Amino acid sequence: MADDFTNFNTLNQRVAYHEAGHATAIYLYNKYKNLPPIFFQVCIETNLQKQLNNSDNFNQNHIAAKIEGGYLIENPLLSLSTNQAQMSLQAKNSYATALDADVINLLAGSVAEAYYLSTHDGETLTASMLTVKALENYGAYSDFQKINTYLNYVSPCIKQQSQHLNKLLHETFNFMTQPKLWLAVESVAKLFLSTENNIIACEEIFAVIDAQT
Repeated sequence: MADDFTNFNTLNQRVAYHEAGHATAIYLYNKYKNLPPIFFQVCIETNLQKQLNNSDNFNQNHIAAKIEGGYLIENPLLSLSTNQAQMSLQAKNSYATALDADVINLLAGSVAEAYYLSTHDGETLTASMLTVKALENYGAYSDFQKINTYLNYVSPCIKQQSQHLNKLLHETFNFMTQPKLWLAVESVAKLFLSTENNIIACEEIFAVIDAQT
């Protein structure tokens, strides 16, 4: 039973840090790049809600969290094909910057989860150690489904897509692991773990981040 509690507690922490990474990056990275603010909300479900919803997992003491919204460009290929003919070179460059920001904000969840686990275990994680393949161990599957649609804009060449993604991954890691920013991630993760609300508005998250930065 103690091992089960420890396992579920670790799972809770991983979920919280993953979503905190997304939320913190959406706010701070977009601000860093002088991009428009994005509004979103975080939906949190605990085992109590699962029980009330007649889930089969009554005894699993864990949370599930998911960000709704948070993208500068919701459907990159559709919006590009619609507007490309009218876009100036400057507009295309701005579009590419926004796409990169969305990818970095998506990568930030798995990066935060991996970094949390490494520090929790007393290990050192560097940008060169964290590969795209490794992120599959840190809840990146659904994120990469979205990321792949963004990479199609970068280039039709798989090799160039991979090179660009690795570049963005290193940028994500270096951005997320700045001491002050990591303190913000920790504070947002604690908010997710302690809240009694099922929905957390982004304004509440922004206030927590601002208090740390």
